[in-house]
Amino acid sequence: MSKQVVLITGASSGIGYATAELLLEKGYTVYAGARRVERMKPLEDRGAHISNLDVRNQSSVDAFVNQAITDEGKIDAIFANAGYGVQGFFETVDLEDAIAEFDTNVFGLARTFKAVIPIMRQQGSGKLIACSSVVGMVSVPGMPWYPASKHAVEGLVDGLRMEVKEFGIDVVKIQPGYIKTEFAEVAFQYLDKAMASPHAEVYQGKMENFRHNFAQALDNGAEASTIADAVLSAIEAKDPKRAYRVNMDAIQGSFLDRVFGDRAIDRIMPMMMLRKH
Repeated sequence: MSKQVVLITGASSGIGYATAELLLEKGYTVYAGARRVERMKPLEDRGAHISNLDVRNQSSVDAFVNQAITDEGKIDAIFANAGYGVQGFFETVDLEDAIAEFDTNVFGLARTFKAVIPIMRQQGSGKLIACSSVVGMVSVPGMPWYPASKHAVEGLVDGLRMEVKEFGIDVVKIQPGYIKTEFAEVAFQYLDKAMASPHAEVYQGKMENFRHNFAQALDNGAEASTIADAVLSAIEAKDPKRAYRVNMDAIQGSFLDRVFGDRAIDRIMPMMMLRKH
């Protein structure tokens, strides 16, 4: 049997990079895409096909997908992992920044899935794997736009799963909690911008607390390899789960949402994220 072909977006660092590493180790044919192509050179040295990919651009997405189809004649799975976080209290975040975030996190995922569904439908098989987040279930004060984008991903892929099941296509959500990645490097740039906004003064202390607590949570988070293991499990499963929650904070967040609801979350999340240090 030929090797399974897996596409990964956002593969230049963090979860995407770790997933590409693991799949290469397991013998998969990997097409890795990201804007920072130079960061993927070690993956190329190990056999990955790397591409300059911007999920905000349909032509870039189509080129990435069509290259894999031309080379391999099939696509067995795609892991839509590209995304980033805009931080800052709602009133302090420019709407243009929130719109740009949605263009990557939500519509970027949609562009990649739309590009691969026709070949998977033709094959009668395939797996669409979306990197969501625990904040797609439980929102967070201090960065509400990022959870908003992940709530959108949750709703989108849940509906899509029911639409394409008849074609033999599985749709899976990966729901990480805090992971030791470079997520904060970009997110804190937006937090800096938010703290300099015209309305920031009334939130200043809470945003400083948020920065400290968020950084600490990331430092204590799971390794990116744990999420890569979950992606591998979804790819290898004959009947994959609808959602994979790996690290404990993701499991706890889901439990809070299901069992206690908004009232408890409204008390717990500010205590966790906005407490003084």
